[in-house]
Amino acid sequence: MATQIRHGPHPSFTVKTYGRFSLTLVGHYTDVADDPGFRRTRRGFLLEFWRWLQSWWTEVEPDIQGLGAGGVTEVRWQSDQREKRANELLVMRTVFRDYYERTMRELGHQPKGAYRL
Repeated sequence: MATQIRHGPHPSFTVKTYGRFSLTLVGHYTDVADDPGFRRTRRGFLLEFWRWLQSWWTEVEPDIQGLGAGGVTEVRWQSDQREKRANELLVMRTVFRDYYERTMRELGHQPKGAYRL
């Protein structure tokens, strides 16, 4: 399945579209200054060093500053069939990945970690 991607409030596609499916993603800031699972221990330092070394030959997730919270709060499927829902999910994943990569570049960052999406 291929996906034609257009961003904006009123996207114009070159093909006729029908139906609609969507996800609502919500993110929140937290009052946690850092991820409790990622303390600066000796093991944590070695893990950071290993990730830095890996970044020379693989793409590594960007470092985190504090802990955020979020999730999908609403899902609207167009189809009731599992196979078609898988296709709808694939389209939404592709659109989000494209949006993520473009926005990270606009913010002056490399879109690291996008290959995992």
